[in-house]
Amino acid sequence: MSLLAAMVASTALASSTSAPAICAGCTLDAPAHGQAMPLLVVLRGAHDEQDRAWRAPALGAGWAVLTLRGWDGDPSWMAEQVFAAARQQSIDLARVYLVGGDTGATYIAHHVQALSETFAAVVVTGGGAATAACPDAELPAYFWVDAEDRPARTMRASLERCKQAVTWSTARGGLDKATATTILEWLHRRMRVTTVS
Repeated sequence: MSLLAAMVASTALASSTSAPAICAGCTLDAPAHGQAMPLLVVLRGAHDEQDRAWRAPALGAGWAVLTLRGWDGDPSWMAEQVFAAARQQSIDLARVYLVGGDTGATYIAHHVQALSETFAAVVVTGGGAATAACPDAELPAYFWVDAEDRPARTMRASLERCKQAVTWSTARGGLDKATATTILEWLHRRMRVTTVS
């Protein structure tokens, strides 16, 4: 990392604000003075800390990051947390994205219909399953997984049958800044189209 890039990243982190937790064990981090920010929602599992890998690149790019715990119930709860975050920070609700690995990816697969009402795209970092049904709205998926990850391949095939846009990238090691930036740029090109009546 260049000295300039390190300074920019450290400034973004130093000037970020942590709002009060949305839900028990959850965190909302955002750059200070952000306007109409994209929101990255990270499903934190019992033993993973992938939210830490996403936080610095997302904040450095001007995004807010909502880390959720206790997310394995009704998907409407997740939507409530997104709307609660939007009441605390200036969030662009057309650019809300979901990241899940292992159990999070399985949850996403089983709830694609409901999740497509809130999220513009999803990122799968490992695991998955066949989708229970096709999403009601467009729900592009970015897979950043081990090439031999069978549950992820099953989920990918299921989404492709549902005519969803899918990008597959083989993970090699932990999430580095360059990979995170590539994925964030891919996400930012996806926008959930909403109508207001």
